[in-house]
Amino acid sequence: MLLRGSEPRRMTYGRNDMNYRFERADAQRLADLAGVLHDLELSIQACDEFLSNPVVGSVRAILISRSLATFAIVTYCRTMASGVRSGISTEQLALLPSHLQQRHDYLKGIRDKFIAHSVNHFEENFVEVELEKSDSGLVKVSSLSTDHTRHATFSNADMIGLRELAEALLEVMNTEYDAEFDRVWDTLESLAPAELLAVLTAPSGRGYKPPHTPRKRFDQHSSKRDR
Repeated sequence: MLLRGSEPRRMTYGRNDMNYRFERADAQRLADLAGVLHDLELSIQACDEFLSNPVVGSVRAILISRSLATFAIVTYCRTMASGVRSGISTEQLALLPSHLQQRHDYLKGIRDKFIAHSVNHFEENFVEVELEKSDSGLVKVSSLSTDHTRHATFSNADMIGLRELAEALLEVMNTEYDAEFDRVWDTLESLAPAELLAVLTAPSGRGYKPPHTPRKRFDQHSSKRDR
């Protein structure tokens, strides 16, 4: 499979290889799947890095382990079907054993209710009041302060569980990737050289775009070129 470094199958009509983009709606899912697979692999790599380093023992160890776990969880959750990129569907999640589906719900809850938003009990913020009682029995405020508790980092069990989940989904999504790859390949191979060149475009310079600007999907590119 291409993502894992195998040689891409090439369709050539001459001696010189030329790289073009196939940015049409019927190639969108294949492109999306490449991103999904990459995120799953990144999440697995982050889990491995987490498991190979101390989780606690110093402030630095806690910060590094929490950063790796946060990255692993957020990157995993990016693979779900939302945003500009299509992702893993509920039907594909349903192919997993029940314990992995439950683990997905648990990790998504951590992402939604703790990492991305301050909602659950993993974080508590409170106001403390200290009272002073006089010999006569009168009570008055002697101090006012704020404090908080927070989930310091994650456990090895959390990351082992995430790794198992991501590996299982990687297998599911690789199956779809291979099918989409073959479908897009067959589509391109069925075209005559002139037709092929008509649907391909040369890669354009990326340039700077503000981070809040969404990228376009292929059907938006196509409709603009076809006008």
